[in-house]
Amino acid sequence: MNPLLIILIFLGGALLWFLLSFLFRPTGKFSWKIWDDAKKAMFDEEKESEEK
Repeated sequence: MNPLLIILIFLGGALLWFLLSFLFRPTGKFSWKIWDDAKKAMFDEEKESEEK
């Protein structure tokens, strides 16, 4: 395989990574918020059932 092609593939992947990195942070914040809300809801339900 041509070494130049391999270098271009890696550079293209790095460029794509940096271009998409702006999407990773908001997506991560959104999924973390959903996970945290679900975890809090589960623990709240456990505390309510223990108190009864």
